[in-house]
Amino acid sequence: MADRIAEALGTPNVHGQKAAVTSFVVRRFTTRGLLIDLSGNPKVTLHQPGRVTEVCARGNLAELVAADTPLGSDQATNRLA
Repeated sequence: MADRIAEALGTPNVHGQKAAVTSFVVRRFTTRGLLIDLSGNPKVTLHQPGRVTEVCARGNLAELVAADTPLGSDQATNRLA
């Protein structure tokens, strides 16, 4: 799921490199109701495909991802300064 969102942003996740979109963002999208988890298993998620397509097509997708991506220590320091 994170890979599909990263592709939609034009910044694909590349194996061995820092991910542009992480599973943390996907979990936050699910918590916020942007995505719907169809799985009853807490260790695995299965998202409704139509909803995934809708989210990936949003004009504000980059802003949504940025809002739900945790800050690194250097970013947090700069924000507090």
